[in-house]
Amino acid sequence: MRVRFANGAMGTIQATRWATGHHNSLTLSVHGDKGAIRVDLDASKDDVQVCLNDDVHPARWSTVKAPPTPSIYQRFIESIRTGENDQPDFARGAAIQTVLDACFVSSLEDRSLAIAS
Repeated sequence: MRVRFANGAMGTIQATRWATGHHNSLTLSVHGDKGAIRVDLDASKDDVQVCLNDDVHPARWSTVKAPPTPSIYQRFIESIRTGENDQPDFARGAAIQTVLDACFVSSLEDRSLAIAS
């Protein structure tokens, strides 16, 4: 997807579940003019790679330890215990489906679509 964010920033979003060389991998990279961050859950669930400040132009990445994240099972049990739904919930799923539907229409009609936030 080619996207324009509410603040005017441009971006691309790529998603695949089964890319060559990856089996159900989960990675996320965000790149901006002031730095970048990269998470690869196959490599490590506790490490975040960052390229910030003086490291941007030499493209030097460093590792930051992330705090432990509860598993989906722990979050589910906590939701039952407290009676409060955790994210993602049904409303979030519906919002994501709106974006996916717009991608199909945009591709079929070869035009950009605005999606309310």
